[in-house]
Amino acid sequence: MKGIYTALLTPFYQNELDLPAFKNLLQRQKEAKVDGVVLLSTTSEASTLTKKECITLLSVAKKEYDQDIIIGISQNSIENVLEKMKLYNEFEPIAYLICSPFYNKMTQNGLINFYETIAHFSKYPLILYNVPSRTGYDIPLECIEKLAKNKKIIGIKNASNSLSYSLQLDRFHSQEFKIFSGNDDNFIENIAMHHDGIISVLSNLIPSFLKDLYETSKKDFEKAKMKFHLLSPLFNFLSLEINPVPIKALMSYFKLMQNECRTPLSPLDFPYNKMISTLVERNKTLFYEYTSRW
Repeated sequence: MKGIYTALLTPFYQNELDLPAFKNLLQRQKEAKVDGVVLLSTTSEASTLTKKECITLLSVAKKEYDQDIIIGISQNSIENVLEKMKLYNEFEPIAYLICSPFYNKMTQNGLINFYETIAHFSKYPLILYNVPSRTGYDIPLECIEKLAKNKKIIGIKNASNSLSYSLQLDRFHSQEFKIFSGNDDNFIENIAMHHDGIISVLSNLIPSFLKDLYETSKKDFEKAKMKFHLLSPLFNFLSLEINPVPIKALMSYFKLMQNECRTPLSPLDFPYNKMISTLVERNKTLFYEYTSRW
């Protein structure tokens, strides 16, 4: 596993799944030759989807997309995680992305037991998901040191904003334990540390650019850094509100989906929406060079 994996959005229309838009998203990822997609993640608004909707999205993806699929699961109950896995195993993911527990406060031993128990019963490998902005904590490095030795646990998506944490995490990186950036804005730091790629939100919008950036980095890192800096205005825009609210507004601007989130999220406020046309106008090269087929 290496490269660009897109944390795919879930398009809605009048609070129902917009399957034509979803199929189009999958097709765009396929054409851009990204390395895979992540379904039922935070970006997918998975916590608001019904069991039937989850199965529908996975069924469509399995039919329409013939590249690697990772499936996200975010549950505090081990029994609930395993129940979801039984439902999802038929879709043959290359891995399950398992979020660290939230709300419950646990010891390090409790956290290790959570992941190792799931790994023991899982048919497919696991990727740890460290996302302190959602859970309230970084997975302790001492836990990762032990979990990285488990052959069923093959990597981590690291969405920590702490550079110190990310640098220390590097010591567990190996052929058997992959490290993926979970934040688009620190992708270049991840590449500099020779990590394995990114699980990206931004590649919903410009998958070809992200794929080109990754491929360029393997040949000419300085050129890749220059390309990466073109993304700064986008990072600023995506930080205006919680993910996936801003990215859905941008996708809507390009008529890739409705600007619709599911409650408790709501669409981007109107004053921010007015910024989009200015953002696009000032970054024409970035947008239109990589959106010619839209």
